[in-house]
Amino acid sequence: MTAVDGLSDSTEVVEMEDVPSQFFVEKHSWEGLRDIIHCSRKYSGMIANKAPHDFQFVQKKDENGPHSHRLYYLGMPYGSRENSLLYSEIPKKIRKEALLVLSWKQMLDHFQATPHQGAYSREEELLRERKRLGAFGITSYDYHAQTGLFLFQASNSLFYCQDGGSNGFISAPVKPVEIKTQCSGTRMDPKICPGDPDFLAFINNNDLWIGHIKTGEEKRLTYCHKGVDNVKEDPKSAGVATFVIQEEFDRFTGYWWSPSAVEDSNGGKTVYLLYEEVDETEVEIIHVPSPALEERKADAYRYPRTGSKNPKATLKLAEIKTDQQGRIVSTQDKELVVPFNSLFPGTEYIARVGWTSDGKYGWAVLLDRSQRKLQLVLLPPALFIPVTDDPAQRQESLEAVPRDFICAIKEEVTLTCGEWEVLARHGSKLAIAGAPVTVWMAYDTGYTERYMDVPENNQQGYEEGSVALHVDKLPSEPNRLLILHGFLDENVHFFHTNFLVSQIIRAGKPYQLQVYPNERHSIRCPESGEHYEIMLLHFLQQYL
Repeated sequence: MTAVDGLSDSTEVVEMEDVPSQFFVEKHSWEGLRDIIHCSRKYSGMIANKAPHDFQFVQKKDENGPHSHRLYYLGMPYGSRENSLLYSEIPKKIRKEALLVLSWKQMLDHFQATPHQGAYSREEELLRERKRLGAFGITSYDYHAQTGLFLFQASNSLFYCQDGGSNGFISAPVKPVEIKTQCSGTRMDPKICPGDPDFLAFINNNDLWIGHIKTGEEKRLTYCHKGVDNVKEDPKSAGVATFVIQEEFDRFTGYWWSPSAVEDSNGGKTVYLLYEEVDETEVEIIHVPSPALEERKADAYRYPRTGSKNPKATLKLAEIKTDQQGRIVSTQDKELVVPFNSLFPGTEYIARVGWTSDGKYGWAVLLDRSQRKLQLVLLPPALFIPVTDDPAQRQESLEAVPRDFICAIKEEVTLTCGEWEVLARHGSKLAIAGAPVTVWMAYDTGYTERYMDVPENNQQGYEEGSVALHVDKLPSEPNRLLILHGFLDENVHFFHTNFLVSQIIRAGKPYQLQVYPNERHSIRCPESGEHYEIMLLHFLQQYL
């Protein structure tokens, strides 16, 4: 059979120039491309979504058993459309020449993790966008090795189950237990307390809470957020990473449990939570079309454009005391002995935070605004004093701090030096721009300033790098430029495409525009994703 015999009815054969006549390029109709993309996405999507991830190895101490470890992970079991908790057994003995194929076993019994009708809360939807999550179901979990406790967010709630630890290993799927709550709204970013795994922490309405997994006791630790339906009047949060920190620094949490508990003589415990408190009062508010387009609403966001004010952040400490029965006796909010900006002058971003393994110090990685200087600092709990409005009580706390104490700066590194040089060569016949930044003055601080400095120091660079200011250089022939953009994009706002198209029209230049009305920065809807790929291939096929 020749190459021509295998072509479908939707295929147009085009003879290529300057090549032997027996070679052909298949030129498909829109419907033909749609069939190809549909089958391709079905296969590639299945491969991508089924790939296991978030691995956790746990040693099995059964000397007579055939397995050395149990491997936990997230994956998509056969016949399912959502991620779930799975495990595999690793045998003690493996032949060197053998190919070991592990069987996937389900931990959870008939459990639906995706919210009914796929209705994620606004917080969940935006976090999925920042993390570029496409899979449904269980997308992350926390694990406590000593007790075998698993904690995860699913179906607009929190759940736990156990495997390993003192209870031994399961041999059949278990039903996860839902952790009930009195909180309104979604509980985000749940984490097990390492020093006392009966407790968990979570974020609710931009404040930090703790709860007892078994008894259901809950306590709000911070009172930053007022809970009003107005972004302008509610600028503070606790334990939540801001937009720029998530999008440009890959940090998606804003609180960190100490790794161990301090026990007292009565059997009670003291545990600590180090957390970030943020004030976005001076950060610009922008409005992006809401998914509820039929209601003609717009969502409001705090968005620091390059050269403008960033959120003000500090680190605080929550101290939690429990009695012998595991009941919460007291909680105390603590602040740094001196303001954060006085202690660490020049710091603009808190890039990473955690605890040393012995629990004696918290630590933080700090960056200046230019992101050229990095500091690694140690933060002992003694550096924090109780928050109070009483001057006398505050003075008493200050006097208790060791006078010879110095916050240790373990390392200071210059990350970059010299001038950035960016070269671009334009020789392509076609240009395709997806959700493009067309005016760098309108993009965020963290990314833009990392490469271009602030606008006042690099006005020429900002102007030269903004394509919307140079539309006169675009070709005058049609079918040379394709622009695609999600209308609800809260990262690269649709303003960029709107302004670019306006400038192109004023210059009398041709262009093609494809808008996805219900998509953000990433294409989520399968039909939109399929259309996007067909559009790209069809444009390339027709005009390249």
